[in-house]
Amino acid sequence: MTLSKVSVLYSLLACILLVQQTQAQICCGPAPPPQVCYAQKTVYVPQWGCEQRTIMTTHYQPQQREHTYTVHRCVPETRPVTREYTVMVPSVQERQENYTVMRPVTRAVEQTYVVHVPVWSDVTKEYTVRVPTWREEDRPYTVRIPEWSDATREVQVQVPVYRDEPRNYTVMVPYQERRQATRTVCRTVPVTGYRTITRDMGCWQTQAYQIPYMTTGCHCGVCVACCQTRTVCRRVWCPNIVQQQVPYTTYRRHLEQIPYEYTVTLCRPETRTATVKVCDWQTQTRTQTYKVCNYRTETRTAKVRVCDWSTQTRTATYKVCNYDRQERTRTVHYCEYQPEQQSRTVRYTVYNPEKRSHTYNVTTYRQVPEQRTGTHTVMVPVQVPRTISVPVCQMVPRTVTVPVATCGYAGYGGGGYGCGVGCY
Repeated sequence: MTLSKVSVLYSLLACILLVQQTQAQICCGPAPPPQVCYAQKTVYVPQWGCEQRTIMTTHYQPQQREHTYTVHRCVPETRPVTREYTVMVPSVQERQENYTVMRPVTRAVEQTYVVHVPVWSDVTKEYTVRVPTWREEDRPYTVRIPEWSDATREVQVQVPVYRDEPRNYTVMVPYQERRQATRTVCRTVPVTGYRTITRDMGCWQTQAYQIPYMTTGCHCGVCVACCQTRTVCRRVWCPNIVQQQVPYTTYRRHLEQIPYEYTVTLCRPETRTATVKVCDWQTQTRTQTYKVCNYRTETRTAKVRVCDWSTQTRTATYKVCNYDRQERTRTVHYCEYQPEQQSRTVRYTVYNPEKRSHTYNVTTYRQVPEQRTGTHTVMVPVQVPRTISVPVCQMVPRTVTVPVATCGYAGYGGGGYGCGVGCY
């Protein structure tokens, strides 16, 4: 039972005693002062405390596990492929084409049109305006003036009380570890080979030849033709075929396994202790002062400007435009188009399909699976008990003294009525 409930109980008992005293005065006339009877009662008051409880927390521990995975290696394969394709071969041709052109022909036409010539004149007109006249007038109005006063009341507040409490917690501390592995490195290695080539190691030589020719001679008036020879020289190539071994260098791919070291970062659990602030709440009664606002009504007078309107007649002069109708003549040139047939020679291109074939090498890669074994780290959850402090509210019994009845005197009365001794 809280303090507010106890105060309500006290108020109810006081009201009961007042009613009983009033009834006794009505029944028996003036009575001597009553006596109050008290009794012991037990009430329950809340009391806060801390209770130690054990809860299960989850921690993660690293574990090394092995797994098997498949690696695919690419093996190249080269094969010839013949592809047929179609080529569009262009050829230029000519044709005669007729077309129509429009030739312009211009002619002059007389045209009559009407124009409106503006003529301005002055016009006087009367109009009515409303002229304002201002005057001041007193008008009452009502205002409400606030008046502030101080009031006091008791409030229940929860006051925090802090205390230090050590607690254990687990952190994952990183550390580095050196590991060894092997990787495949592809290198290009030069390879020297020999091949046989054929060369012509000949030379030019000069050879002499006898060439016959006819000559004519005259002796003693007689001409005689005879055959003679002469020597000429010419250059002749004499071949000399020789075979030789010539070295050449090619490059081949060589796969090599090279060991290396690398660093991995792992985490290990570590238990640490920290001091944590724990808040306990206590109930306290405090007095609070606050402002109370009351309004009073007050009548005041203000001066207000009032506008009265009067009507006045005024005269205004303005321009009025009238239009005169006049006919005029002008020459308009019209352009007309007449069709005319013409011919021309047009060159156009026609594409004829032609099938061709092309052979090329295509390299494909075949996937060769290989089984390998690796190691990986997993974090395994582990349930660990931990003790914590939990705030608990308990109802504690408390004995209090309260008035329970009123005691009177027997034999006292008036007007023939008697009152007995008893507690009501």
